Amino acid sequence: MNEPSIVGVLSSSEDYAVERLHYWLNYQTKTIFIGGGLFWLPFGPIFLLLTIVAFLFAPYMMWRLAQAGWYKTLILFICVVIAPLVAAQFVNPQNQILNYALMFGPMLAFYLFTWILKFVLGDQVDEIKGNRLFAYEEERARINKKSKLSH
Repeated sequence: MNEPSIVGVLSSSEDYAVERLHYWLNYQTKTIFIGGGLFWLPFGPIFLLLTIVAFLFAPYMMWRLAQAGWYKTLILFICVVIAPLVAAQFVNPQNQILNYALMFGPMLAFYLFTWILKFVLGDQVDEIKGNRLFAYEEERARINKKSKLSH
């Protein structure tokens, strides 16, 4: 019998980019547990580790967003995270509170952005999988109808 394959229902490269980014966002957001270590471990190494993870993950996230065609989200990321980070490098605050805000603000914005993006991409991945399943069922019905007509 000529049975359709779910693998045969291919997705576009944009769908693949969304799925891969969602996959890695589910792991990347686990760094909140590293941040939880701030209560028991020295502040410097934990913040350094969170910063390294952010700097390693941000280019990958931007690349996948561009691949998926999510240009508005990419521009929002640049405005909310990258621009304040760059601007903070040119400001020499005299106030200690402003210094901490300039240091932690971009990191907080990055992790908040990735956390929200994880949920938005989750909805998109569910829709992609639903469309694949729908296409599979349509193909299966078409094959069944064709085989009934030939008998």
